[in-house]
Amino acid sequence: MTDNQIPSDILRNSKSRISVLELSRLSTYLMELMNDECCGLLERPFQKNSFRLLLYAVIHAESIDQAMTIMSDFFNILNCGLHSHIQRGETQSTYVITRLSSGAIKSNYALEYFMLVAHRTLCWLAGTQIPILHVELDYPNPGCSGEYRQLFHGAPIEFGQTHCAMTFSESSVRLESLRDTKQLKDLLRFLPFTLLTQTAEQSHLSAQIRGWLERQLIKHQCAPDIDVATERFDMHPQAMRRLLKKEGTSYKKIKMETRRDLAINRIQKSELSVEDISYSLDFSEPSAFIRAFKSWTGKTPLAYRKLGQV
Repeated sequence: MTDNQIPSDILRNSKSRISVLELSRLSTYLMELMNDECCGLLERPFQKNSFRLLLYAVIHAESIDQAMTIMSDFFNILNCGLHSHIQRGETQSTYVITRLSSGAIKSNYALEYFMLVAHRTLCWLAGTQIPILHVELDYPNPGCSGEYRQLFHGAPIEFGQTHCAMTFSESSVRLESLRDTKQLKDLLRFLPFTLLTQTAEQSHLSAQIRGWLERQLIKHQCAPDIDVATERFDMHPQAMRRLLKKEGTSYKKIKMETRRDLAINRIQKSELSVEDISYSLDFSEPSAFIRAFKSWTGKTPLAYRKLGQV
């Protein structure tokens, strides 16, 4: 058990899930403990208030393009084992991040967090969701691509590239920076929670279906099949399958992920019985739910619940 009350067994289990609030508290705890805002994952530490100083620098940018340049220069000055630059084209701009040496990064999570924070900061400055056209990552697919789809708001992702990068349209980087120092102080008050909780606009079909399925399960304890979904979204089944495939997912996968996340949340946060949770998630019988839960987390629902009671 860590001091932030997340059981160690949950943190060690790659199939476990924690809430955004728990992640924020864990990140804050580690940053304070290590005096490093990257939690020891980079070649050199980001000392306390480094990110605060970056935000005070980018708040004066006039555009998202200028903010990207300031952000890139700032991180390069810190000399933490990464180098970044902006690659500009006629129709798009790419924020490129490369490792300076093979041992500079202790975990790929550092790169994911770095990119997430950079993107969320740009979105906050613009006051709108900035679509990512394409993501490149310089390590092999870890086998959980669905998680990356949510991390990068539905953008197509290529693994095993020579660098990490996020590509934006030219119209996006020309957006004005709308924030002022008063709004910045409000953002800083609850970091990193304020950045982590920025959600994607419902522009992707997969995000719309996910939201609809969550409402169906929460309000009606029903997980409709694809025929009901296509009727709801006024689409032919083949058209829905084609669009979801283009977004790197499927209706079956979205339905599974929605049930999984609700199930883990209810096992961890409620005192409902396994039977009640199974029926609330539209499983035909508790045994089917238990089998599914074990495939998701590696543990039975009761064993998983006990992890949080240690």
